Amino acid sequence: MCLVFLLMCFSISVNAQYPIDIKSDYNWLFGYGSQPIRPTGGSLLSFNGTSFDTSWHNHNGIWLRATNTSQSDKDGNLLYYFDGYHVVGANHLLITNGDSLNCCEQDFLNNYPQGAAPVQGGLTLAFMDENNEELNTYYLFHKPFNVNVNGDVVSYNFRASKIGYINNELVVIEKDNIIKLDTFPPGYISATRHANGRDWWIVQHRFNRKKYYVFLASPDTIQLVHTIQKGIYNKLIFGQHLFTPDGTKYIQAGMQNDFDSYKYHIQIFPFDRCTGLMSNPVHIEFVDSTVTSSASAAISPNSRYLYLANRFEIWQFDLLAPDILASKTTVAEYDGFIDSSGGLPFGTTFVWKQLGPDGKIYIVGNNTTYLHTIDNPDEPGLACNVNQHSFKMPTLNAYSMPNFPNYRLGPIDGSPCDTLGIDNLTNINDKLDNNSEPVRLYPNPARDYITLLIPRITKQWQFALFDIQGREVLHLHSRGAFRSLDVSQLAAGLYLWRLVYEDGKEERGKLILQR
Repeated sequence: MCLVFLLMCFSISVNAQYPIDIKSDYNWLFGYGSQPIRPTGGSLLSFNGTSFDTSWHNHNGIWLRATNTSQSDKDGNLLYYFDGYHVVGANHLLITNGDSLNCCEQDFLNNYPQGAAPVQGGLTLAFMDENNEELNTYYLFHKPFNVNVNGDVVSYNFRASKIGYINNELVVIEKDNIIKLDTFPPGYISATRHANGRDWWIVQHRFNRKKYYVFLASPDTIQLVHTIQKGIYNKLIFGQHLFTPDGTKYIQAGMQNDFDSYKYHIQIFPFDRCTGLMSNPVHIEFVDSTVTSSASAAISPNSRYLYLANRFEIWQFDLLAPDILASKTTVAEYDGFIDSSGGLPFGTTFVWKQLGPDGKIYIVGNNTTYLHTIDNPDEPGLACNVNQHSFKMPTLNAYSMPNFPNYRLGPIDGSPCDTLGIDNLTNINDKLDNNSEPVRLYPNPARDYITLLIPRITKQWQFALFDIQGREVLHLHSRGAFRSLDVSQLAAGLYLWRLVYEDGKEERGKLILQR
């Protein structure tokens, strides 16, 4: 099978490769509504090298809002996804015992079945053995939705549900196990792999306190390992909490409304993957007057660059700079593009982010069919190439972005906690794909959009489209395993295309556009 993790091969150090073919995050679900017509319904974005697609499907009444996570097996086959209340199988039907998780809190009663609102409100984790085989044991972490006496939205407990197989059927084996009673902000669930290569660390922030709970999940147990009091006190920070892909930093990024301005906060905690201990953080704050309601965050594959955005700007921070705040660079401003696919005009601003398995960062907008991409997030400044409304899906998607950890992070070889015999990928070159499978360009014939699937591992490539007179009508310099291209402005007819890899090898073909 051809491999699509080029950027992670070259951007993350060898001792972070684990192994390259784990595809637990290869299926992303978007969309809402149960009508069997577009632009409502669900979009399935698959990164699987042999079946890449942006396909439409009927969600059967399942709505995906800000709470969104999914689990695929290590070969990239979708197993289930989660909207905050339901565990839904690959056939888009509830799995056994997969109904009414977090039941029956206020948000459930008010919005059932229209998905949960908290961003990063669910996270699903898989476990591997020493042979890099899945144990078929999955934990789904989630939190209910409550309102306290002050009117703040909170969660009064942190929960886990266990998913596995009984008689070859995928079922929710244990549901709504409360692993910690306290007051938490809703959402903000993130994890990084333990340095033994199998287990997971999960960090949860206590609401309105400088207190952090660090949990360790193994195939059979979830335990609270540390209660840490560090950092600063922040209230009502709307953003994203995440680990760097290499697991060495835990980052809280967000904003709070200080009446006439918006103050942005970033806390960067050094994190020890062996012990689960967090060190004293670097704290950064700055003020911006732009009216906004969120501050989304993502980290580059090489763990160097933090991308923070309000609705209208994206900033890059160099986490290795002596003065991180001084490295703040504006890499994009919203270009004003409007999407009227659903009959009403919606702006495609910047809302939530997620690093994809192809090394690009994806950004969801408002109620729109488009995603933005940061095509070269390992590059400094404008070279990161923020590509606005570059990816079109079959259906509308309202603020929903799946939440994933870095599944390909492995053990720290030779460390005191490298105790399970799980090995890292020791020679990346042995994994490079040398097969001769050609580029896939589809649909062909096409109308408004085409998608390129690049089967060879390569860091960069150039694509050009020519009319039958030999005139170049489209040119793109990009990287990664796939790309969706807008060809709606081109006339109907026969076109020739050429793709040139960074090593000089070329592929050519024909494309028919219909109108």
